[in-house]
Amino acid sequence: MLATSLALASPASATRLAPEEAAAEQAAATRVTVEPLTLEGAAEIEVRERLQASLAAGLARAGFLTERGDAEALVVRATVRVVERDYELAIKLIDARGRVVVDAAETCTICGVEEAAALLEAQGPRLATKLELVREQERLQAERDDRLARQREALARQPILVVRTEPAGALVTIDGEDVGPSPLEHPVSAGVHLVRVRLDGHVSEEREVTAERGVKQRLYLHLQTSPTALPPTRLSNGLLISGGASAALGLAGLGLMTAGLVIGRDVERDGEAQVAALEAEGRSGLEITDALAELRAKGQRANTMAIAGGVSGALLLIVGATLIGVSTTRAVRRVGVSPSAGPGRAGLVITGRF
Repeated sequence: MLATSLALASPASATRLAPEEAAAEQAAATRVTVEPLTLEGAAEIEVRERLQASLAAGLARAGFLTERGDAEALVVRATVRVVERDYELAIKLIDARGRVVVDAAETCTICGVEEAAALLEAQGPRLATKLELVREQERLQAERDDRLARQREALARQPILVVRTEPAGALVTIDGEDVGPSPLEHPVSAGVHLVRVRLDGHVSEEREVTAERGVKQRLYLHLQTSPTALPPTRLSNGLLISGGASAALGLAGLGLMTAGLVIGRDVERDGEAQVAALEAEGRSGLEITDALAELRAKGQRANTMAIAGGVSGALLLIVGATLIGVSTTRAVRRVGVSPSAGPGRAGLVITGRF
């Protein structure tokens, strides 16, 4: 410790003290009030005065301006405790609010007064360096606080979109992004936004909203119940049953058409065989016609069956599918079916009231 103290006090240490000298320039505008040094363990006036002078010299070398009784100046409070030939040094820089800004401590083991004085004088530049670090930290903290304050101010001015729906719980989408269920408050940028809400069993709603800075834009939407979400009514149940029965009859009609086509094909095949047999027997003309009369009548019945089955089956299937489709619309109140005829056409007209 003795060697360190002497090095700090010697001219050869100027290069190593360069950072401290730079800090001293920053401390040049710092005013300090130096309290009388507290000396413990030694009563000699000469020791106190020598140490006090070394402290003042160190502060001056560090660029501190000594001001007596200045309320705005930092207070320098130094305590030296002497135990045999050991010196314990403690120096504090205290601001006007009583807050310890810098706290430094050194120990000189087996030292004389001059060595302790040299170590005490060396504390001036060190205090300046520590003070500059504290001020830099305070400056950075002030910048952070200022940045946070600006961010809070920006958030306070940022538009807020408030979306409420009846019923609540609808999923809210802003500009294509799902942001959560209603009710909600969501920050948005200033400008036009597309808001969409959707809820199972209800008709989705969509609105364009213009957001302005510092304004809470409120949007309230009453969602209509989807017709398909209504409970089935007696009419819708009846339509479903009727549609199913009509579709079943339509399928039966198509089956009848198929049967007629099969019978007609068989009749045609049998007729060709009988014609060949009769011609082989030497019959011709009216004899063949009379012989095939019964078979021809069977073929006509098969054709009638196929045509009637196809037409009725197709109509019944169309009516059945229509009634089943209408039954799924729970808002239907009345349905009517009536025949429709015109030049070269015939059909059914299905009307409904919702």
